[in-house]
Amino acid sequence: MKTLLIGNFGARNVGDELILAAALSKFSDAIVATADAEFSQKFSERTFETIQPFPSGLRSFFSFFLKKEFRRELRVLRGQVSKIIFPGGGLFAIRSRAFWIWGATIFWLKKYFPDAEIFLENQGIDEPQNFLQRAILKKSLRGISKISVRDAASAAVLKKLKIESLVVGDRVESWKISGAEKKKKRVLINSRARADFSKILKNFPDHEKIFVAMEPGDARFSPENWDGKTIFPETASEAIALFSSVEIAIGQRLHFLILAKKFGAKTFTLGDPYAEKVRSWCEKNAIEDFQK
Repeated sequence: MKTLLIGNFGARNVGDELILAAALSKFSDAIVATADAEFSQKFSERTFETIQPFPSGLRSFFSFFLKKEFRRELRVLRGQVSKIIFPGGGLFAIRSRAFWIWGATIFWLKKYFPDAEIFLENQGIDEPQNFLQRAILKKSLRGISKISVRDAASAAVLKKLKIESLVVGDRVESWKISGAEKKKKRVLINSRARADFSKILKNFPDHEKIFVAMEPGDARFSPENWDGKTIFPETASEAIALFSSVEIAIGQRLHFLILAKKFGAKTFTLGDPYAEKVRSWCEKNAIEDFQK
């Protein structure tokens, strides 16, 4: 019998692909639902069986019903998949679109794999902001075999809905990673919005400075008119080598901060945390704002 891994895979987000790589270290023969099988396999540096994500919008819905081969593949898998795992990430995020996408995904999973157990592991779940989000979340989590979350804030959200969960932390944070590099005189920077980098550039004039795009779109927020590098890690090994080699890391995205701290860099946020998941993690780990 097989395990099916479900998440925001194939979207070229380093954090999500690291979650997949960490999950595959445990479920090495799993099938993976990914929007870009080539990229997910390149990043994880291994080959695995893949399927397309389930439809969650009008366009993907019509495409799904036109692709008879995909539906045939799902029918074949129906008797082979015994366990479905969402291995981590903040899937039920604050936007209604996110609640809808993952609510629809769970609907299709229950339809095509009615006998499989579904597990949500290391999840980040935001407080529903309206009746629709709350209704989708409650219906989606009905019948889930077991739920673990990455922080106390997520557990509190589920407790309000009378759903039990276990706080276990982030999957990447607990991943036993090998291949650390020797420390270099380096500063890593990350931003998901326009920010003032002048203090960083002034305080570390002799350090090599690298802006890390945790998804390709981050690159547009790198410092203007500077002599540093901008890198988008293309593989898990590249990300591990980069983060393990630095002395200081200053950034905004959650998995940028998690990797930096995991490998012993002096870690700071860049401005106030942009989301509850980042705020919760920073408070738990006493991460300070570099700008203060």
